[in-house]
Amino acid sequence: ETGPRDLCTRNKGWFGQGVYFTPDIDYAYAYASSQGSRIIIAYEVVLFQPVPVDDPFMEGEAITPKADAHVAVVKHSRDLTDSTTPIEDVSQWRTKENPTGIRMSTEIVVNNATLSALPRFILRF
Repeated sequence: ETGPRDLCTRNKGWFGQGVYFTPDIDYAYAYASSQGSRIIIAYEVVLFQPVPVDDPFMEGEAITPKADAHVAVVKHSRDLTDSTTPIEDVSQWRTKENPTGIRMSTEIVVNNATLSALPRFILRF
């Protein structure tokens, strides 16, 4: 098999079934395997009909009909090792970090059947 795999091969996926991406390199780094070097593949992802997700209870659900992706903003601590929780108020998505130390990152879940992603770089840390 080639290309990115659905997260549902490992678990149900908190924001729906599909392939998970993030534009936040520090967030991706925190999820990369730490055995030896860490590898991140940077993709260019094209979204046609993304749907914002502010519902924390979409675990394992299919991507919304007529959409090709779910987009969620999550909050977590500065060290990125604590569990993440979705920000349910979409109006709060604009700020990247606030003085209380809560960081925000983006998760993009793309339907594997409509996946439009092109690998651009392989980063090894």
